Amino acid sequence: MKTVQLSNGKIRLGYLVDAGPRLTYLALSDDINIFAELSVASKVTTTAGDFIFYGGHRLWHAPEAKPRSYMPDNMPPELLQSDDLTVTMTGHIEAYTGLQKQLRLKMHQNQAELAIDHVIYNHGLWPVECAPWGITQFKTGGVAILPQYNQPLDEHGLLPNRQLNFWPYSDYQDERLELHHQAILIHGKPLVKPFKIGYLNLLGWSAYLYGNTLLIKQFAVDDLARYPDFNSNNEVYSDQQCLELETLAPLKMILPGQCHIQKEIWRLFNVAGDTIQRTPEYLLKLCIDILSD
Repeated sequence: MKTVQLSNGKIRLGYLVDAGPRLTYLALSDDINIFAELSVASKVTTTAGDFIFYGGHRLWHAPEAKPRSYMPDNMPPELLQSDDLTVTMTGHIEAYTGLQKQLRLKMHQNQAELAIDHVIYNHGLWPVECAPWGITQFKTGGVAILPQYNQPLDEHGLLPNRQLNFWPYSDYQDERLELHHQAILIHGKPLVKPFKIGYLNLLGWSAYLYGNTLLIKQFAVDDLARYPDFNSNNEVYSDQQCLELETLAPLKMILPGQCHIQKEIWRLFNVAGDTIQRTPEYLLKLCIDILSD
């Protein structure tokens, strides 16, 4: 598939020209692509056609349903590149749903950082309740870092303050899952059996460490809103091909002619390979120190 790359000298980002909107390449300027690179054989066939995964970053609408979530996007999107660091990718209106997906990217001028707006437009005749859902497929071999909010939610600490949601195919004892008081780690081991968890991440960030590259995603949190998937705004899926780090916006009734937007900020960092420790304490401190700069 034909791709175009953006670069600010710190990071390189590639997107598809012939399908999408899709991002297929992300790397620090002196390093390798951390996105999964999947063949066209990696697909799901529905009554609406074939949805091909490709790897990398995509926009879906939640909650997941078949065939609605798997609408094919195998046609060239409309591309608008307003400058060397900004591009808007707009997919075709889905005949099945009346929805249209758009990714708006703005790369920082001189830092390894970019902003992504995930936009769902409703071109149908009736309101549709859904949420933009940003899904990033990374290469296996890394580790996802999910911070835990462990402060009391009431004065006396009598109420629960967190929950973890499991999908039907997920095993509580899966070797990829590592639970700790301050963080949850999901190791991207290439195992055939799929695994997925989700939760309400009140801290508004999560990360993936692959080799020497650390990607931190930041996103807004509305603790009074209603999110999909038992109130999950952050999810991780893992199988033999990739690890997915996912964020979800609150559910919203999108009226005809209106849209719903979910924003992510991506920040990439080169972490010295010989000092990397994959203990939860080290990884959490690493991310917090970076975010506090």
